[in-house]
Amino acid sequence: MRILTLFILVLQCCAIWCQDSVLVTKNFSFENGIYLSFESLKNNKPDHKWETLTSTYFTNPTTLLAEVKELRFKENEKLLPIKEVYAISIKGIPYINSGQTSDAKMAKFYGLKIRGVLGYYSFEEKVIDKIKIQAYNPINGQPFRTGFVEKERTKKIEKTLSWLDGKISDFNQENLMKYVQDDLPLLNSIKDLEDWEVEEKLFKCLLIYNDRHAIYVPKRSL
Repeated sequence: MRILTLFILVLQCCAIWCQDSVLVTKNFSFENGIYLSFESLKNNKPDHKWETLTSTYFTNPTTLLAEVKELRFKENEKLLPIKEVYAISIKGIPYINSGQTSDAKMAKFYGLKIRGVLGYYSFEEKVIDKIKIQAYNPINGQPFRTGFVEKERTKKIEKTLSWLDGKISDFNQENLMKYVQDDLPLLNSIKDLEDWEVEEKLFKCLLIYNDRHAIYVPKRSL
């Protein structure tokens, strides 16, 4: 009888708690505004609403890149230093401050493409590779001069955001294994991935982990 009573109380508590919280799905819409810390984002509670600020920014809906030049309070026209901003949310999408700036001196924020216990975002950056070249003697076929040329290429950078501690890590096989220690079947699946399978299946493993480990945030106004 005591066990049944305790079980009923637990269910009632869960029902009350769920009324005040909402499940974070991969496309969950966060409150629009400015978040000064990970804790603010985790609680879905922006520190500043867009309505209280004048701002200069633009977003790319395809790449989920937001570039911000200035944030200024309407009340007193004081600047809100962008370096103090952890994230911004526009149309429900949270963009994480990368600490990088564009050629136009605008701060770069990257949108979370996946929201959940493991958030995910990606972006591209230009990298310079040094390629070795050699000149060969046409008579004996031996190299007689060696040099290097620079070649620019685009590299995809992938990141994960842990909802447990706010840590941002490179999205790769080794790091994902660290995050899924509490899910042994999935951990073994990731561990057994061959190199040629990683690009195709690692992202699916992240989605599976998120599906199996629900997280909630406090319910806010729409």
